[in-house]
Amino acid sequence: MPSEILILVFSNLDLDSVDNARKTCKKWNSLIKTSVHLWKSLINSYCAFNKPKQEILKMQMYRNIQKAPDKLEQFYRKLVKIEENFLSNNYRVRTLNCLEVEFEGKKVVRSSEWEQNHNYKGVYDMILDKNRLVASVYDTIQVWDMSCYQVANILPSKVLDEPHCATTCFTLLDERFMICGTQNGFLKLYEIPSGKFLTQVKKNSNYISDVNASGNILASLDWYGDITLWKLTSANKLQNITEEDKFQVPLLLAGRENERLLDFTPQFLVSTFKCHLTCYREIHDFCLVKVKLCQT
Repeated sequence: MPSEILILVFSNLDLDSVDNARKTCKKWNSLIKTSVHLWKSLINSYCAFNKPKQEILKMQMYRNIQKAPDKLEQFYRKLVKIEENFLSNNYRVRTLNCLEVEFEGKKVVRSSEWEQNHNYKGVYDMILDKNRLVASVYDTIQVWDMSCYQVANILPSKVLDEPHCATTCFTLLDERFMICGTQNGFLKLYEIPSGKFLTQVKKNSNYISDVNASGNILASLDWYGDITLWKLTSANKLQNITEEDKFQVPLLLAGRENERLLDFTPQFLVSTFKCHLTCYREIHDFCLVKVKLCQT
C-alpha cells in the first residue's frame, strides 16, 4: 500500500491505535515516526473536535515545531492528556512574579511614598488576550507571553506617563496594539509587545476613566460619563467616529467620578456611575440609544 494512503489511514486513528499500528512492522513504524503530515493532521483533528483547544494552534511553541515530526508527536501526546490530567488533578499552578520580574533592566520600583498615596499596590488590572497577558503593576504595564510564561516587555512610568498626564486605564486593540487613557484626555497608541509609542489623540481634556475595544473599534469613557467611539484606520491612527448627541448621559449620572467603567459589544454598550448602570443599544452602525437606567 502506498505511503500516502497509509498516512491517510493513520490520520483517522486515535493515539492507542496509532501506537498499535507502529508495532506491526518496521516500515509502518518508520513512516509514523517521520511523518510531519500525520502528526499535524492528528493535532488539527483533535483541536477541531475540542474547540476550546483551537487557540493552542496559534501558540508560538506550536509554530516553532512545524517541520519536526518527533516534536509534533510529543506535542500531540501532551495535548490528548490535558483533559485527563485536569480531571485527575494531575497539573500544577504557575505563579507569575510580577513584582520581582525584570526585562532589559526595567522592573517595578516599589516605594513607601507610592504605597501611602495609591490604593493599587501590586497588580490592579490585567487583560488576557489569547496567549498574551497585559498587567498593570504599580506604575508599570507588563506584557507576558503565556505560551512560555515569560515576560515579553515592561513599560515603565517614564514611557507611559508625562508630567500631569498619568495613565489611568488601558485595553488591547486589534491584537497588535495597546491603548492607554490618561488623566488629561489623551488616548495613546502603543505597539505590542515592543511597547513602541505610535500616536495620541484627544477629544477634550477630561480624565479618561475607562477604555474598551471590540474588533477595530475603541470606546472611551470620561469621568463625566461622556462616551466616544474611535476607529483604528489602516494608517494605525485613531479616528473619532461618534456623531454628536449619540450618547446622552442623564443629568443624575453626569457628576464627576474617576471610577467609572465601560464595556461593549457590537449590540450593546454599558457604562457605570457608582451604583448605577446605563445601557445603550445599537440600532444602526454605531448609532446607539439609551435603553434603560437601573440601580444595583
